[in-house]
Amino acid sequence: MTQTKKHNLYSQIIGNNPRTVESHEKEGRPYIALLSNFSEDDLREFLETGSIKRLNLLNSLPSEILKIISKLQPDELEKIIISQNEDKDNTQLLKDSLFKIEHGLDNSFVLPILQDALKGTSSNSSTLRKDILGLINKKKLRFSQHENHRRLAKNFIENYLTDKELKVLVEHYEAQNA
Repeated sequence: MTQTKKHNLYSQIIGNNPRTVESHEKEGRPYIALLSNFSEDDLREFLETGSIKRLNLLNSLPSEILKIISKLQPDELEKIIISQNEDKDNTQLLKDSLFKIEHGLDNSFVLPILQDALKGTSSNSSTLRKDILGLINKKKLRFSQHENHRRLAKNFIENYLTDKELKVLVEHYEAQNA
């Protein structure tokens, strides 16, 4: 994200002009450090909806688990998530992945874009993630405002589904079409 884009987004969130945000950045104000932890997509989602869906999923966790998670470094947390997925059988992983998609993408326009891409990909592909993202890019959309839905579907694939989850989902849709 360019400096100008970043300053514009931050200024929309805090209600200042971009020059003020730029000055605050030079001063090292704490909110700049906080906002810099979020992606451009997260910040735009916040501006559009008033929340960031992927963070709302954390609110449903018990407070004891949140305390433990908050003490972990990001790489430690990633290792835990990966090891949990490796221990799951494909049936449970499929159930978890479908739940993640349905609850992570409750937008009625985004979900079909993702499902079409999953249905159109072969589970034997060595470049599964790339193939799915390519199909999402090629999908014809009726209206220009649906471009945002395409971006959300791509972001979900890139940031919220592991390679193993993608493979299990594609296999699921292959079995349904067989």
